[in-house]
Amino acid sequence: MTYGTQALREAISGSNYTLIINDLLILAGFGILFMLLSILLSEKVGDTNKID
Repeated sequence: MTYGTQALREAISGSNYTLIINDLLILAGFGILFMLLSILLSEKVGDTNKID
């Protein structure tokens, strides 16, 4: 929330593009990290909706 809020504040005021880009890169890094974790963990958990 911190990086999203800070990026929105800077985008509205339009004062510091470097800070906006930095915040967006951090948010993208979080997104990629959690996407990779969900892919890795979904393979280990398996499909729980299988009908035997």
